[in-house]
Amino acid sequence: MSAERRRPELGNTLSKRRLESRRRGRLARTILLGAVAVGFALFWLARELELDTQELMSFLGTSALLVGLMVMLGLVGAAAVLIVKRLSRRGG
Repeated sequence: MSAERRRPELGNTLSKRRLESRRRGRLARTILLGAVAVGFALFWLARELELDTQELMSFLGTSALLVGLMVMLGLVGAAAVLIVKRLSRRGG
């Protein structure tokens, strides 16, 4: 009986994993399509309002650089926290 009980659990686990992977795929696709749609909308708006596209690209580059810098700072902070935790476990 214990083997029969384990099989449905294993099946449930596998189906949960499949469902989670599908959700991740859908989320990634939705984010990508949203980003493309926003890009086209900004391009269209810049043309309609006759804005300087070089200046807008400069702003975009600066914004991307700032976001990248913030991501890097966050990763460095997380790494520092992990290092401190590991060192405190070994020492204490």
